[in-house]
Amino acid sequence: MASVTTSIGRAALVFCRQTAPKRSAMRPSAFRLQQHLAFFSHSRHLKQNEFTEVPEYSPDLLDESERIQYDAMAPDQRETFDREFTTLSQTLREQGLGQTMSEIHKEGAPFIGWTGGNEDVEDYFNDDIHRLHSEPYMQDGMTTMAYDELEQHRELREYARIAAWEMPLLSNHVKSFTLPKDTHLLRFRYTTYMGETHPAEAKVVVEFCSKDLVPNYLTEEQRIT
Repeated sequence: MASVTTSIGRAALVFCRQTAPKRSAMRPSAFRLQQHLAFFSHSRHLKQNEFTEVPEYSPDLLDESERIQYDAMAPDQRETFDREFTTLSQTLREQGLGQTMSEIHKEGAPFIGWTGGNEDVEDYFNDDIHRLHSEPYMQDGMTTMAYDELEQHRELREYARIAAWEMPLLSNHVKSFTLPKDTHLLRFRYTTYMGETHPAEAKVVVEFCSKDLVPNYLTEEQRIT
């Protein structure tokens, strides 16, 4: 019964696909089917003037590929298939094809797509897809992982250039270290950080040791107390 359900479902979508709003993933000029198949075929391209009259169902109206599937069915499956399509064609004739299609479109409106029927958004992505299909591939493309590896290689080369050419120039600014004088009791210290900016780049640390006051300013007993 699974094959019967699949065949019925595919063929039942003939009418709703032909009257549904335009939702193609490519431009219409990308490809055009010039085939004229049987009326009840799911791949038949119906014209607007063919919506008014629905012929009675007959297995002879199926196309060649679907007729092969139909002939491969078991007798009970054929009976179910014929009954469902006879009911479908009768319903379309009695209620009118336009009314049936409007009901199908109303039920399928929430499932139009993530664009919500916005033609501007769809045209934008359709143009992008059409450009990708129209431009030839020159065998020079790179994957995302390859681009990441390339960026990492460029970053390593930049740091290597700085270490080889710019950091040696810092030797021109070297100053010899000298101990602070005895009169300088407070020591000011700041730290430099590698990189462009740092939250503590302007912080200055003041150091003081009470032992520096002995013996010129205080005695050891005074310092302890």
